[in-house]
Amino acid sequence: MSTTVFLALVGPTCIGKTRYAHEIISEFPLELVSVDSFQVYSFFRMGTGRADLQANHAHLYGFRDPREILSSELYLTLVNEALDEISSNGNYPLFEGGSISYIKALLQHYTLKIIGLKPRDSAHAVDLIDQRIASTSEELLISEIAEGLRRGYRDTIIMRDDVVYLPYVEYLTGSISLADVHRRVRKNLLRRYQTQMEEYEGLSVEWFIPSDHSLAEIRGVIDQFLAAQARESA
Repeated sequence: MSTTVFLALVGPTCIGKTRYAHEIISEFPLELVSVDSFQVYSFFRMGTGRADLQANHAHLYGFRDPREILSSELYLTLVNEALDEISSNGNYPLFEGGSISYIKALLQHYTLKIIGLKPRDSAHAVDLIDQRIASTSEELLISEIAEGLRRGYRDTIIMRDDVVYLPYVEYLTGSISLADVHRRVRKNLLRRYQTQMEEYEGLSVEWFIPSDHSLAEIRGVIDQFLAAQARESA
């Protein structure tokens, strides 16, 4: 295992990792590396929460054809390439995302200092999920899915398995009503949150609760981490 320590920002669905990551890379010499098993795929953006990212500060987002599976082994190969590029830029990587399988794959080869965002409690998790649903344009999401169906993406992992996309696919193909979609998406996201938090229990994570103060606290942790890295490389 590499003795180099890398930063990772993780957390369950709808917690706000992307917003925090964008704030962080605007202030530190960091470049994002995706640890999201759906955001790695091209085309699908609305339902995965993938933001429009500056290419010179983000790696492994929206690059993979949705019809092709990205295995953990290939993911690690691409991570190595991204790390080389980030190092040549004189920056440090910040792994960002919530895919437990990718995180565990990384931990087999790298040492990670993991910073995590999590809700205060289940009620807070429900509030965050409801906020995410309300902030997503359903019109654009349905339009994206309809176009995906026209492109032949029906049997891709996203349309087949994702907790947001699949209910809308079934709505567009006439299997369920839009009201059923809303109930299922909310239920699915809550179930995903619960499953992810259970899986995170086996990881060493420094947790923060999203608030007005937590971003400043995370900035402090990252500042200390990068200062330590600079001392070691001096």
